Amino acid sequence: QGLNHYDALPLRERHQIMNTYWDKELLPYAAPKNSVTNWCAIEKWGDISNPKRNLADNYIKNYGFVIDENNQRLKDFDEIVDLCKSKNITLIYNILGENIERTEYLIDSDLTSLMEQNKNYLIERYASMGVIMVDNFNEIPDSCFYEREFPTEHYSFTGRAIIANQIAKEITKFEAK
Repeated sequence: QGLNHYDALPLRERHQIMNTYWDKELLPYAAPKNSVTNWCAIEKWGDISNPKRNLADNYIKNYGFVIDENNQRLKDFDEIVDLCKSKNITLIYNILGENIERTEYLIDSDLTSLMEQNKNYLIERYASMGVIMVDNFNEIPDSCFYEREFPTEHYSFTGRAIIANQIAKEITKFEAK
């Protein structure tokens, strides 16, 4: 439960905020891939009634953003880093595996490149702060993703085992010291 520790906006207002962001926030590509709205408008897989078209648009909406110094979530993660440092707690951040194969198939390598840039930014930022970074970004094959109608990080047992093994390797390294 969130215990109301979030902005409980009406659905209509929340959608308006998202749509404005998708219209106005610039991406590092020339038009028509310069915003989420424009990128989603590109004809791919036919019209909007095609399930592949809808899925492709959802991938763009989920991952079409640039992480930079002004990102609110970074401030939240920075607070976690500071708290762990003050309490002498070893912190591990896990970069979840994303369905890179499906993203490239449905859209193109521009989106996966943007996702990779964001991932690299996070790894560089937090590794330089002493956080142990486990990079599972490219580790999970398409066959391990459960949901096929929406982009998620819900994995089969095999996918979960891959992530668990990667995290275990990192824990073993710092426990051995």
